[in-house]
Amino acid sequence: MEIKHPATRLCKQCNEPINLAKGRIDRVFCSGKCKSTFHNIEKFQEKQEIQKIDNALKKNRKILKKMFERKDNYSIKKQKLVLEGFIFDYHTHIMISKMKGNQFIFCYDYGYRETSPDVYRVIQAFKDSDED
Repeated sequence: MEIKHPATRLCKQCNEPINLAKGRIDRVFCSGKCKSTFHNIEKFQEKQEIQKIDNALKKNRKILKKMFERKDNYSIKKQKLVLEGFIFDYHTHIMISKMKGNQFIFCYDYGYRETSPDVYRVIQAFKDSDED
Protein backbone atom coordinates (compact mmCIF):
# COMPACT_ATOMS: atom_id res chain seq x y z
CA MET A 1 0.00 0.00 0.00
CA GLU A 2 1.38 3.38 -1.00
CA ILE A 3 1.32 6.31 1.45
CA LYS A 4 -0.23 9.40 -0.06
CA HIS A 5 1.32 12.70 0.98
CA PRO A 6 -0.74 15.88 1.30
CA ALA A 7 -0.36 18.71 -1.19
CA THR A 8 2.95 20.54 -1.24
CA ARG A 9 3.48 22.89 1.69
CA LEU A 10 5.70 25.99 1.69
CA CYS A 11 8.50 26.58 4.18
CA LYS A 12 7.63 29.10 6.94
CA GLN A 13 11.02 30.78 6.45
CA CYS A 14 11.91 30.81 2.76
CA ASN A 15 8.55 29.99 1.12
CA GLU A 16 10.13 27.20 -0.93
CA PRO A 17 8.23 23.91 -1.33
CA ILE A 18 8.90 21.30 1.38
CA ASN A 19 9.74 17.78 0.22
CA LEU A 20 7.18 15.88 2.29
CA ALA A 21 8.42 12.52 0.99
CA LYS A 22 11.39 12.82 3.35
CA GLY A 23 11.02 13.06 7.11
CA ARG A 24 7.88 13.96 8.99
CA ILE A 25 4.75 14.74 7.03
CA ASP A 26 3.81 17.64 9.32
CA ARG A 27 7.07 19.56 8.77
CA VAL A 28 6.80 23.33 8.31
CA PHE A 29 10.42 24.05 7.33
CA CYS A 30 12.33 22.80 4.30
CA SER A 31 15.60 22.37 6.19
CA GLY A 32 17.27 22.61 9.58
CA LYS A 33 18.88 25.85 8.44
CA CYS A 34 15.49 27.48 7.73
CA LYS A 35 14.13 26.22 11.04
CA SER A 36 17.09 27.70 12.94
CA THR A 37 16.91 30.99 11.05
CA PHE A 38 13.17 31.32 11.73
CA HIS A 39 13.55 30.71 15.47
CA ASN A 40 16.63 32.95 15.75
CA ILE A 41 14.72 35.83 14.15
CA GLU A 42 11.80 35.22 16.51
CA LYS A 43 14.12 35.25 19.55
CA PHE A 44 15.87 38.41 18.33
CA GLN A 45 12.55 40.26 17.92
CA GLU A 46 11.40 39.15 21.38
CA LYS A 47 14.72 40.23 22.88
CA GLN A 48 14.35 43.67 21.26
CA GLU A 49 10.90 44.13 22.83
CA ILE A 50 12.16 43.10 26.25
CA GLN A 51 15.18 45.40 25.88
CA LYS A 52 12.93 48.34 25.00
CA ILE A 53 10.87 47.81 28.18
CA ASP A 54 13.95 47.20 30.31
CA ASN A 55 15.55 50.43 29.04
CA ALA A 56 12.39 52.40 29.94
CA LEU A 57 12.38 50.86 33.44
CA LYS A 58 16.05 51.66 33.99
CA LYS A 59 15.55 55.23 32.80
CA ASN A 60 12.56 55.66 35.12
CA ARG A 61 14.62 54.29 38.04
CA LYS A 62 17.47 56.68 37.26
CA ILE A 63 15.05 59.64 37.20
CA LEU A 64 13.41 58.57 40.47
CA LYS A 65 16.81 58.16 42.11
CA LYS A 66 17.80 61.66 40.96
CA MET A 67 14.54 63.10 42.29
CA PHE A 68 14.90 61.20 45.58
CA GLU A 69 18.28 62.81 46.17
CA ARG A 70 16.72 66.29 45.96
CA LYS A 71 15.87 68.03 49.24
CA ASP A 72 12.27 68.43 48.10
CA ASN A 73 11.72 64.78 47.11
CA TYR A 74 8.29 64.91 48.78
CA SER A 75 7.00 67.57 46.36
CA ILE A 76 7.95 66.90 42.75
CA LYS A 77 5.65 68.10 40.00
CA LYS A 78 4.56 65.68 37.28
CA GLN A 79 5.84 68.12 34.65
CA LYS A 80 9.37 67.85 36.10
CA LEU A 81 9.28 64.05 35.87
CA VAL A 82 7.96 64.18 32.30
CA LEU A 83 10.60 66.71 31.24
CA GLU A 84 13.28 64.36 32.58
CA GLY A 85 11.84 61.62 30.35
CA PHE A 86 9.87 59.64 32.93
CA ILE A 87 7.30 57.28 31.38
CA PHE A 88 4.44 56.61 33.80
CA ASP A 89 3.32 53.48 31.91
CA TYR A 90 6.42 51.51 32.96
CA HIS A 91 6.98 50.27 36.50
CA THR A 92 8.09 47.05 38.16
CA HIS A 93 5.61 46.68 41.00
CA ILE A 94 3.13 48.36 43.32
CA MET A 95 3.26 48.27 47.12
CA ILE A 96 0.84 49.42 49.77
CA SER A 97 2.37 50.80 52.97
CA LYS A 98 1.38 48.86 56.08
CA MET A 99 0.78 51.77 58.41
CA LYS A 100 -1.12 54.30 56.30
CA GLY A 101 -2.18 52.19 53.33
CA ASN A 102 -0.61 54.51 50.75
CA GLN A 103 0.01 53.03 47.33
CA PHE A 104 3.52 53.40 45.91
CA ILE A 105 4.47 52.59 42.34
CA PHE A 106 8.04 51.31 42.00
CA CYS A 107 10.75 51.10 39.39
CA TYR A 108 12.99 48.56 41.09
CA ASP A 109 13.99 50.15 44.41
CA TYR A 110 12.62 53.68 43.95
CA GLY A 111 8.93 54.46 44.17
CA TYR A 112 6.53 57.35 44.00
CA ARG A 113 3.01 58.23 45.00
CA GLU A 114 0.76 61.12 44.15
CA THR A 115 0.36 63.40 47.19
CA SER A 116 -1.88 65.93 45.46
CA PRO A 117 -2.94 66.40 41.83
CA ASP A 118 0.18 66.21 39.65
CA VAL A 119 2.54 66.35 42.64
CA TYR A 120 4.54 63.28 43.69
CA ARG A 121 6.62 62.09 46.58
CA VAL A 122 9.61 59.90 45.72
CA ILE A 123 10.93 57.30 48.13
CA GLN A 124 13.54 54.59 48.25
CA ALA A 125 12.34 51.04 48.97
CA PHE A 126 10.52 50.70 52.27
CA LYS A 127 12.57 50.48 55.41
CA ASP A 128 10.93 49.36 58.65
CA SER A 129 11.51 52.74 60.33
CA ASP A 130 10.28 55.21 57.70
CA GLU A 131 7.08 53.95 56.18
CA ASP A 132 4.67 56.52 54.78
